Amino acid sequence: MPATMKELVKVIAGGGGATTLRAIRRKLEESRIECSDEELIGILKELQSEGYLSLTERPMPASFSSYLVDARSWWMFVIFMIPVVEVFLVVLDSYDPLSVFLRAVLGLGLLGFLPGYSSQRALFPGRELSNLERVILSIFLSVVISVSIGVSLGAVYWFTAGPNVFFLSAYVQSVTVAAAYRSFVSDRKRSLGLLGHERLLREPADSSQ
Repeated sequence: MPATMKELVKVIAGGGGATTLRAIRRKLEESRIECSDEELIGILKELQSEGYLSLTERPMPASFSSYLVDARSWWMFVIFMIPVVEVFLVVLDSYDPLSVFLRAVLGLGLLGFLPGYSSQRALFPGRELSNLERVILSIFLSVVISVSIGVSLGAVYWFTAGPNVFFLSAYVQSVTVAAAYRSFVSDRKRSLGLLGHERLLREPADSSQ
């Protein structure tokens, strides 16, 4: 274990392969090491002036439409595809072993995880929660949402596989779009807040100072 935070950051940036401020921050969070942005930027500026590293940062998309086709939004397309495939399998109503298996697995995800995951991403788009907290909250919210939709459909005698999957899918996909937009706004604010620091880190040290 390195003796100082500076040595730890050197290990992460060097041997750990983290070459951006965002990547180094993520590595520290994964190791459950607390360090404020100001402290981290101070350390990185010092390492930069010593010639130890040169950081770069992938530019944040300027618009939400650009964000949707950026690699950062891959999770949104995964969540979108699962309900589409599940609805197709339910409508197909095939008893082929592979179809039955996929329908069960995707249906379990649609009932017990995706509604809550999309909801908590919309509620907490930043880094307010740890990964474990997000998983637990996703499962809890999914149960609440799935039961609520089921009860609502049962009240009008629509509680069958088709309508249930359709309404759950519609909920997941609509909330996922909201979650993606909230993530875009949160990431852009953070990116703009760190832009000046990133620019300083990329500039060579002024020899006259």
